[in-house]
Amino acid sequence: MLISPLNWGLGHATRITPVIRKFLDNGWDVVLAADGIAYSYLLQEFPSLPLYQLPGIKMSYGRRLPLWMKMAWQIPRIFLGICREHRGIQKITAVRHVDLIVSDNRYGLWHKTIPAVFVTHQIYIRPPLNLRFLQPAIFYVSNYFMKRFTFRWVPDFYDEKTLSGKLSHPAVDENTYYIGPLSRLKPQRVTEAYDFVIMLSGPEPQRTLLEKKIAASPGLKSHRVAIIRGLPGSSAIPDYLKDVETYNHLSSVKLSRILSGAAFVISRSGYSTVMDLYYLNKPAVFIPTPGQTEQEYLAQHLEGDFYTAISQKSFSLEKAIASGKRLAAPQQSKPFGHAQSHMDEIIASFNGNGDTKAPQK
Repeated sequence: MLISPLNWGLGHATRITPVIRKFLDNGWDVVLAADGIAYSYLLQEFPSLPLYQLPGIKMSYGRRLPLWMKMAWQIPRIFLGICREHRGIQKITAVRHVDLIVSDNRYGLWHKTIPAVFVTHQIYIRPPLNLRFLQPAIFYVSNYFMKRFTFRWVPDFYDEKTLSGKLSHPAVDENTYYIGPLSRLKPQRVTEAYDFVIMLSGPEPQRTLLEKKIAASPGLKSHRVAIIRGLPGSSAIPDYLKDVETYNHLSSVKLSRILSGAAFVISRSGYSTVMDLYYLNKPAVFIPTPGQTEQEYLAQHLEGDFYTAISQKSFSLEKAIASGKRLAAPQQSKPFGHAQSHMDEIIASFNGNGDTKAPQK
């Protein structure tokens, strides 16, 4: 089988990690395909698995223009990227036998003769407010591509308070399965070692802009803090972070240990991060990436006793610390491993032809 995540930050690559491991545990021969930072991550996490370069959608994010405007102008580039993905999957399957394809948010990775799964938490994409009138058209186009896949897998719960909210509910059809939240991390029993942990991620230049804003905070070095930069392909630490415990990237085990030892977390509100924090029972102060409506919606949807949000524009470390100290640790409504056991059931239901009789939802 072939598994390929979208290369928009690390989130899609990290959340597909437990899916890869589940298929390996079920005896499948797994081939991976990715590009950019996702490629670097998978190369480190699964060095023994075949890994193909598979270019996809390439987006740029300016410092001056609003993100919604940049996105609107790059719609032709998005469609070209989908076509590039589709050509790429045809080339790989022409030289390598594949029984099943699993695509994490890569719309072009369907095949006419090979069953394919589309993993997404955004069945209903939320355009920026300025483009909200296009929402029906966006759903029509995205659903057109999703329907080319045999199944849709949504990494969320179906029958209780959901993490993704209106982004993925209700289901579009009977071939949509809610496999439960995904996380490569596991809670560790450790003594609290950090006042807070900062996790950076997402597209440039916004990742670096936030990093520099945090590094310039006068109170940063007076706290027990660790910073994870979200750069698996990098080895250098910038001078402005030399006096702070800083990591470019961490293995799943080390990241689980550090986050488990934090009183709370400061991070983006990307969905993969939300799922990780859910599994680790960690409260969080979210800083949505400016203009990313998905992250802005998630931060608003999850606002409450366990999570709160601050905009990047008004962010200050002092404000984030004060907010974080008021948060309570979230308690999972279902025990750790419930979603994974349900995913086991779904994955085990596949036979060599990619057919499934998995339980719905």
